[in-house]
Parts: sequence; structure tokens; C-alpha cells
Amino acid sequence: DKQGFMWFGTQDGLNKFDGINFKVYKHDPSDQNSLSDNFIYDIEEDKKGNLWIGTRSGGLSYYDIELDKFRTYKHENNNPNSISHDLVNDIALDAQGNLWIGNYGGLNHLNVESGVFQSFHNDENNSNSLSNDEINCIFIDSEGFIWIGTMNGLNKLDPNSKTFTHYFNEKGNDNSISSDVIRSIWEDQLGNIWIGTIGGGLNKFDKNTAKFVSYRHDDTDQESISNNDVLVIKPAPDNKIWIGT
Repeated sequence: DKQGFMWFGTQDGLNKFDGINFKVYKHDPSDQNSLSDNFIYDIEEDKKGNLWIGTRSGGLSYYDIELDKFRTYKHENNNPNSISHDLVNDIALDAQGNLWIGNYGGLNHLNVESGVFQSFHNDENNSNSLSNDEINCIFIDSEGFIWIGTMNGLNKLDPNSKTFTHYFNEKGNDNSISSDVIRSIWEDQLGNIWIGTIGGGLNKFDKNTAKFVSYRHDDTDQESISNNDVLVIKPAPDNKIWIGT
């Protein structure tokens, strides 16, 4: 984080490491200000240095650094303004400091000031809706577009028009994305979008041509990617990238 502490999300609590010692935060049913769930999927730091934590069954947790307390946002059946599902896979913060949240109930936007959620779902009768409600990853690019990786297709959301563009694998089209199960998204310094898939390797999307180039494992090529399940993409110096498979 901004202070230099390392945070680890585990299957048994949230851990803060100062370089020597760990401090462990866990859910306490008797304390409404505790962590909402011990199984952590994602951690994001906001501009104020506070943390937003995505959990497996406890929804979204907000950790106030100064107060050393948690606030919980969970799904409420009769409240359309609550988060749509309590399994939170990924969190992204936009330029306004608001959150985009991917869970297994669609895409959620949280206005931090009002605490109100807006949800986006797949609608079979609307071709401009989200392609699938099971979301694995979210990335906000340099132009402010929201990229969403789902269990069935890559989506690009225009936050102004609230419309989705879909990208699916097309058999026989080498310029389409190589798989419809998306696990990771990242943008390089040239504006290319890199997408990690399950089964289809790594993809590079050129915004100018709207075409994909795929990089897959090849048993005969020692310099090919080592595996076709790409779980994470991160930047390295000199415009290189690290790929976790």
C-alpha cells in the first residue's frame, strides 16, 4: 500500500505484513466492524489509502485505515440498490474514485459517496447487455472504457452510453479472441489490450484494427508461452509483461 505495508488475501483471513510481523484480520460474528468473510479474492487501495476487499461469501468489505474498522456491503434480496451477489472476484477503481465490481451476479458500479450500487446483467432480449453474469476480471483502460472478462466472452462497456461491445471466439477466424473464458486483462503503453484466457492462451487486441493476435503453447517451440491457461498479466520494465499461467 501507500505506506509500504504488504497485504495478503488468504482463505483464512486478511494479513498485513510490516516486513517483520503479520497482523491478521478475521471475521467475527459478534463484531459488525470486522472483516465480512475470511476467504479473500481481491484487494484494492483507494486514493485515501483505504482498502476495498472482495470476498467469497461476505460481499464487499471496506477497511478504514485510520479507524481500523471494516464496513460491509452485502446483497439484500429486497434492495435493488445493494450489491448483486456476495461472491466478489475483482474490483477496479475509476478516475472518480468509484468502484466497478465483478461478481457472480453481474457487473456492479458503486458510487462511494452515496453508497448506492447500479447493477448490469445479461439480458437475452438486449444485444447491448453484458454477455454473461459470471465475471472473473475487470480492467479500466486509459480512455476510461471498462473491460470485463466473463465465463462467456470479453466485454467492453462505454460508461457514458452504458452499452456493451462483445468479443467472442469465432471458429475459423484467426483474428477473433482465442477463447470465451477470460481470466485477466491489462493495457500496455501503446494502448493494446492483453487478455488472458482459459484454454486459448494469451491474446493481444489492437484497438485500431479491432483484431486479436493469439499466443499459445507449442510443444515444438521452447520460446512459446508455457501454458494456455493465463491467470494474471502484470507490467514489467521496458514495456515488457509478466504472464502467470
